[in-house]
Amino acid sequence: MRTVLFIIVGCMVAGAQAASVLFEDFEPSNGVATGSLDGQNGWSVDSGSGNVQSSVVQSGNQALEISAGGVSKGISTNESVLWLHFYARITEAPQLDPVLDPASALVAFYVNTNLNLVVLSNGVPVELAAQIPVNVWTRFDIYCNSGVWNLAMDGSNVASGLPMVSSNAFDQVMVSNESAASSFLDSLDIADTEQVGKMPDSDADGIPDWWEQENFGGVTNCTAGAPSGNGGLTYKETYVAVLDPFSYDPPFMALDNPGAVQWTSKASRLHDVEWAPCLQSNFVAIASDIPWPVDSYFDAAHTNAPSGFYRVKIHL
Repeated sequence: MRTVLFIIVGCMVAGAQAASVLFEDFEPSNGVATGSLDGQNGWSVDSGSGNVQSSVVQSGNQALEISAGGVSKGISTNESVLWLHFYARITEAPQLDPVLDPASALVAFYVNTNLNLVVLSNGVPVELAAQIPVNVWTRFDIYCNSGVWNLAMDGSNVASGLPMVSSNAFDQVMVSNESAASSFLDSLDIADTEQVGKMPDSDADGIPDWWEQENFGGVTNCTAGAPSGNGGLTYKETYVAVLDPFSYDPPFMALDNPGAVQWTSKASRLHDVEWAPCLQSNFVAIASDIPWPVDSYFDAAHTNAPSGFYRVKIHL
């Protein structure tokens, strides 16, 4: 008997037809009924049993139960950047480790016979000290970019900067349990733009672990309030504004058309436009919470003002 839970994100294959980046909660409101997952929302039960059930759930009314097989679904993104989180629950310790093909997996990890997490680092399995409990829902967060990936468990970073065998875009997500003993999956969320507020922040400084790891080589290596190398902004301000923390990176543009304001829109960010008649006056908001990808605003109310200044604020 083998109990193995692992998730694999496969590399992009030329000519592959993939579905969209996804959120899957296995709920009726998302078009999923109880019974076999095969054929529902584009999922395929590749082997064994993958059933939607309502007895063991992390949230909502339904979750996926997998035994003696695996499920998969295509995802569509042209990006090599991916944010992913989900909840998993196993019912017993594995008796054998799986055999993985590292060439087909950009990102993969599994639970070994000691209940330790094992991650693929450039295709090589590396055992971590982190252990997964049985019969308990555990949250996993993954961030992939520039040929490396990070893994967190229940909000704590357990592996950072793991090299992948390829930095290609992603086209498939797979989950497998190679035992008749059940494992469960719920609330699978995959995105190729930042999931603000959903990723771990080990030092609770308002900057998520993935950003600190990517820019500073560790999840607690950045002092959020320290001045960055970008025009006197702090490191947290450069994170919020999606700017280079190490060099000047002006985000705005001035236009000749009176009343027209344009900026470089930032994914997963909101933008406020403010106006003041002069720099000695207070700025007043004239438009708030403008979402990405909108990158301009026309201020018809002040086109005839003798003078004026605009300010664009970026926030989460």
